[in-house]
Amino acid sequence: MRILRRAQRGCQDNIAQRLPLYATHHLLDMNTSWLKPSAVLLLAIFAVSCLDSEPSSSAKTAVLAETPPLEKPKRDPIADYMAQFPDDGIESKAVGKVGDGRLEYGKLMPFAGPNFKYFDTSSYLMGRAFLHSKVKRAVLEGYKGCEQKLSERHFRLMECAGEHGGNLFPHRTHQTGMSVDFMVPLQKEGKPFTKLDDYGKAHYFLSFDSHGRWSQDASVEIDFETMAKHLLVLDESAKRQGLRIKKVLLKTELKDELFATPSGKELQRRGIYFARYFEPLINNLHDDHYHVDFE
Repeated sequence: MRILRRAQRGCQDNIAQRLPLYATHHLLDMNTSWLKPSAVLLLAIFAVSCLDSEPSSSAKTAVLAETPPLEKPKRDPIADYMAQFPDDGIESKAVGKVGDGRLEYGKLMPFAGPNFKYFDTSSYLMGRAFLHSKVKRAVLEGYKGCEQKLSERHFRLMECAGEHGGNLFPHRTHQTGMSVDFMVPLQKEGKPFTKLDDYGKAHYFLSFDSHGRWSQDASVEIDFETMAKHLLVLDESAKRQGLRIKKVLLKTELKDELFATPSGKELQRRGIYFARYFEPLINNLHDDHYHVDFE
């Protein structure tokens, strides 16, 4: 009844043009479950009956001021970015060396999959997750293989290459789409530990001792068996793409721990090469991740 009285006053004050919109707006928003059907119908008929005349410009302005703005649908920047780089089916071409080269027809890695995710949103949107088409397929097939062999694990992919390769500061390599960084899997008390996975770019600066224990909490350590299993699966998927793992970069002090695991022994048996000597700075930067070069 209050709405009806307000409508009547509005007509008397020569603002009847606003009432249809006003009444309709409130009729739609209000909870009418407590009203009799006849009352709801009366309100609707009244609103429609005043639609004979064109609202004045001032009335339109007033109604717009009263009507809450519609919310714009939220956009997904990751999905929008990925849509810009569909796989065109053209095979990539690596030109030059990993430390001095370029990439033609580079392919963007998906941001996430069933058991993996790219480690940093800003890095991804800045165009640092491109790979050679064969390497992309090898990495994705590797993660697919881990779904069965390491079903309890969720992995993090780190920096790859630019769309056209070339310098990817501060990396010395990663220039041809044939190099990939993988985050080390962690465990605590024998169970997967993932609380450091979302550190983003800061993850590159985490520090682990020669036994793979995190400097801030020794109970958090590298899961060397899982790392070795991933590399074995990756070795197999690379071969199916006509590739091979040319070299793995891992802090030299961590290799003994890796090769002491059952799967680490298999890495040695297969002859997968691990770089033996680094400059101290480069060596210390490869404890939170392992770098893989393909050829």
